[in-house]
Amino acid sequence: MLTIRLAALLFLLNLPTYVYAEQQTLLGGNVSLSGYGGPSVIISDVNGSLVPIVGGIGAGVFDGHLIIGGGGYGMPNMMSLGIHSIAAGAGGTTISRELQLGFGFGGADIGWVFMPDELVHYCLHLLVGAGAAEVNYYPTEPGDTQSGSSPAMMDNLESNGFFVVQPSVVAELNVATFCRIEGGIAYRRVIGVMSKYFGDDDLSSLAVILTVKFGWFGSE
Repeated sequence: MLTIRLAALLFLLNLPTYVYAEQQTLLGGNVSLSGYGGPSVIISDVNGSLVPIVGGIGAGVFDGHLIIGGGGYGMPNMMSLGIHSIAAGAGGTTISRELQLGFGFGGADIGWVFMPDELVHYCLHLLVGAGAAEVNYYPTEPGDTQSGSSPAMMDNLESNGFFVVQPSVVAELNVATFCRIEGGIAYRRVIGVMSKYFGDDDLSSLAVILTVKFGWFGSE
């Protein structure tokens, strides 16, 4: 019984320490906030061809280190998948057409900046999101369309949604207080494609990424 009373007394004596102990947090007490946006270009393999994928990014930066934002990318031009035989109309006839691939993706971007006040420093990024790939063709003769579109317009053959994860490691240059340029290496992993013309591996690839950021970059 005496042991219990002594334990209770010690707890009460140390209660102010428990109450007033400083709380430990990831970002610290006074959190600074800055932000940026800008264009971004990825050069990577898509279905066996090296192509540019262009887009834009935007994010807030907390305490000069933690990045929370997002971005989106897409191929500026359709890519040829070669000549394929496809069904045309309700009669079961087939035609040979050159198929075209459209590809894009986007999502949330989480990152971390190391030594942001140094002229050249490094960042880690992780983009997690979703995308779409569609296969189209030009119906050049009457009756070839599957959706009744004009022969001068592209007709959609199939559309695919997928999940995407893209980690990247980049070096960043402080050009000015309002501008930074970063470039580095990324790996795009696509999961969930269900197409007869390409698969997950055809849309997944190592990549070179270049981004120009404009905004407010407060010092630590």
